[in-house]
Amino acid sequence: MKDTFLLPELNAGEVESLQWSDGAEVQDYAARVGLPPALVPTLTKYAEDMGLMDIMLQRPYGPRFKSDGVEWHEFASPYQTEGGAEVRKFTWEVKKPLSEKVTRWHSDAHWFNTADEVAHEDALHTLAKGGFDAVLEGMGIHFDLTELHIDSVGFFSMTKNDGEYWHNDFTDVEGGGFGILIEIVPGSAPGTDHGIDLMVEGDNGVAGNVEYSPTVGLIIGDGTRHATALCDHRPHRGTRVTAIIYLNELTKDNLPMLSGDSTSNWPPLDMQAAWMWAQRGRHYRRGGGPGLFDDRGRAPLEAPDRGWCSKEDCTDEDREEDRHRCKKTCNLILDDAEYKLGMRRSALFAY
Repeated sequence: MKDTFLLPELNAGEVESLQWSDGAEVQDYAARVGLPPALVPTLTKYAEDMGLMDIMLQRPYGPRFKSDGVEWHEFASPYQTEGGAEVRKFTWEVKKPLSEKVTRWHSDAHWFNTADEVAHEDALHTLAKGGFDAVLEGMGIHFDLTELHIDSVGFFSMTKNDGEYWHNDFTDVEGGGFGILIEIVPGSAPGTDHGIDLMVEGDNGVAGNVEYSPTVGLIIGDGTRHATALCDHRPHRGTRVTAIIYLNELTKDNLPMLSGDSTSNWPPLDMQAAWMWAQRGRHYRRGGGPGLFDDRGRAPLEAPDRGWCSKEDCTDEDREEDRHRCKKTCNLILDDAEYKLGMRRSALFAY
């Protein structure tokens, strides 16, 4: 069965449960949030200036991946100028779901994720510039959250989807896992109808259609069943680019579930739970907190190398296990002294 959703425009930071045409709530953790006007332009310019946007637009068209569906790209932050100082590089990962051995994906979706801690911190800086604190505040109030942190910032790009894959991003996580989907590039041919991007199923078993938007983000939470809609942008060589921001309210009970499933290879699986716990409450706390604007970073975290490591272990796509083994050498997790615990991130990176 199908029904339609009420999809009103929302002010920046305003969160509203996803509702059926009669006003009934679709599901406890399916919602929409008004985006700050600067957010999408800031994310778009960041990806363009860094050189990531060109890769996202072209990568689904080839060439084939050399290894098991993962490759790395090195960038410098567009916010960092030469200024006589050494330009710090960081890494993003591209992962293709269809390359996985067990998969139900029917699309050519490519996932673009931060692949080391400097990349993650730089992406957080982009959200701060785009006014994302308003989104955090709105979600905290709407979902009655005690704390919240941004777990990852990434994108996915695709040109076609041939079948429906219904799934949940989060299941039985005490309402503590959220993903926000935001349109960056629609993919449709210029002058044509946008088309449906996602289908969401309610608790009543009925499904409705959603178009991604640059002004309103779609929140997918605990138990929100959804599927990418059928599409084909290849006849006009189009590519859909969507930002996906994952956020968590962590407890000791939901940590194993939230740290055990990811579309990214970073943080490494053997460090994921510890890394996530070190972020707990970093970006929102009920009653007030530093937010992104005054972010002081994570808690202490140690991630030593295991065995002998060299920089060659960090970029060879056929040696992914070595990269994860060499966490310190490859800057996957920064040494606490280099991370400068407690310092404002804006002061540390001096952008």
